[in-house]
Amino acid sequence: MRRLFVSTTIELLRVRPFKEVTVRRVAAAAGEDPSVIRRQFGSMNGLLIAVCDELVVRAEQRMELEASVENIFNADIVLRIKLSVWLMANGVEPSRFRVTSTRPILDAMSRRQGEIGPLSERTLTAYNEIIALAGVGMVLFGESRDISAELLADMVTLGSALRTALPSTEAALGWS
Repeated sequence: MRRLFVSTTIELLRVRPFKEVTVRRVAAAAGEDPSVIRRQFGSMNGLLIAVCDELVVRAEQRMELEASVENIFNADIVLRIKLSVWLMANGVEPSRFRVTSTRPILDAMSRRQGEIGPLSERTLTAYNEIIALAGVGMVLFGESRDISAELLADMVTLGSALRTALPSTEAALGWS
């Protein structure tokens, strides 16, 4: 039953504004009574938090199959970022959405960075956090910026060049 409500909610969130995805609308789309959602999740926020958790699981499964840059900005991650920010703006504690360092997404990113040579955990963690924060910023504010396809390609090229400089940067910082 929980899985049905989470999947139904994800489908609705992809096509409707967040504030329009209500307990009644989800229950109707799932063919269930709204009281079942309240019993299962406690509240609409409880359901939406479960949705955020499921979106991370889906993204991690995709990342385990293919660790590519494109997977970092897949529809599940984009929806999870936007939904978690919306929930935080509505009073949910930000730490509830913290991604731990043991998540497969971060493992895949670390493996990718490690392809350029051995790097310390400190360097990998710092670089991955920079990339993650830049990605969140791009998801949240990218549409408000005038970023052409050419500029986006330049940004990716620059990020890739910075990535290849990690071993020498790490040595210069004395982190190795």
